[in-house]
Parts: sequence; structure tokens; C-alpha cells
Amino acid sequence: MAGETVLPIQECPDLICSYITKSWGTSDNTLEDRIMFYCERDTIVDSFHAGCNQADTGAAVVLTAAPVADDNTITFGSAVAISSSVSIATGDTLNAGTMTETANLVPAGYIIYIDATNLDDANADIHVQMRIRTRIR
Repeated sequence: MAGETVLPIQECPDLICSYITKSWGTSDNTLEDRIMFYCERDTIVDSFHAGCNQADTGAAVVLTAAPVADDNTITFGSAVAISSSVSIATGDTLNAGTMTETANLVPAGYIIYIDATNLDDANADIHVQMRIRTRIR
């Protein structure tokens, strides 16, 4: 709404559940380090699903988190996988990732991104979805 005062993140209520969905075309045959979400506060990732519209042997994606440095650069070298590798090798299927329970609590100031491997089909479209919350049990 026009003229609405923006609330600082500390004043916003916890997210009980939210779905973040992204789709990308892979015309350049790569899908490395595609940012999905910036965590303004500690965020728990409860589920992750991925799929592809084309059969692409060996193709897979991993949900990963990396810190954002004080100068706003992303430190991909300090990244941590927060899901298992999810196969997207079969066209028109959606596969679930297994969350790494020791890593699915992503600290505030991190980004959540996907990293894909073995994409060979230049016409493939990748779809990924994660379910997040900020309320810690």
C-alpha cells in the first residue's frame, strides 16, 4: 500500500510456513549458484523438491547455504549443503530432497541457493521449491 511504513525485521511476526518457488531455463547449460532466498533472520528449511521438463541423464541439484560478508559479497567457498542431491534426470517428474538436519537451520545473513550438476539439455527448464519457517520449535 502506498505510504505504508516499512517494519524492521525484528517487528515482523515469525513465518509459520512459506513456500519459495523458482524456475529457470538452462539455455547456457549451467545452473550453478542460483540464489533462491536471503535469510533476514534464522530460517529453517523443512523440505525441498526439484524437477525438470526434459530427460537429462545425471542432472541433479543440491540446496545450499552460504554467508553474505560485511561487504555484501557472497562467500560461496564457505557454503554448506542443506539437502541431499536431488535427481532431475527424468523429464516431467518432481523429486524430494532429504534435508540435512544438522544444516537446515540457516543463520540470518545467509543466502539459500541451488547448485546443479551435469545439465546437458539446453532446452531444459528447472523447477525448485522449498518450504521454510522462522519459528524454531
